[in-house]
Amino acid sequence: VGLTVGVTGSLRSSRGSTAAQQMAAVLDSARAKALTGAGEVVVAFATEAVSDPRLAYRAAVICQSRPTPPTQTPVYEPVSGWYLLPEGYVFTEARPFDGQAGINLFDVPESRLRVRLPGNEPDTILPCIGFRELGAVSLPADTAGRPALVAIAEGSVEAGNPISPVGMVHTPDLCRWLAVQKNSGTALILP
Repeated sequence: VGLTVGVTGSLRSSRGSTAAQQMAAVLDSARAKALTGAGEVVVAFATEAVSDPRLAYRAAVICQSRPTPPTQTPVYEPVSGWYLLPEGYVFTEARPFDGQAGINLFDVPESRLRVRLPGNEPDTILPCIGFRELGAVSLPADTAGRPALVAIAEGSVEAGNPISPVGMVHTPDLCRWLAVQKNSGTALILP
């Protein structure tokens, strides 16, 4: 029994690392696109605001701003399809133990943009991480120099909220953390 529990725990940890690596690759792709001079590029994270509940807290999409007059709000349109976390994993709203490590993207109201989504999804407001032409983070604008964090954990979505496998709110120790560095835009997987 102990061996089975140990192996199961290792598999879960491995799948959690894979989920974090996949999302780091999505963030790196968006940053690389911004580096080509394509204008501001954002990664929008699905919340309960998307019409398809299967995407809520499990999906992200890369969007790009389209040229708009200075008096109009920029429009962000998809340049990719949805990227999904592995089955059984969700983005969470957990706060890190140490606030100096960064701030969870889902806690930053200024990170929310109206984006057009892939498929038949209506425009909606979602939390986003944005990148400028030199790769630095443009959104969220004010994190007091701390990295923007994305928390990924085992779980599901019930009643529009991510929950842990035991039906509770995620705690920081249950999460894999991605930190997006403010000045460089580099996505790092925290231990």
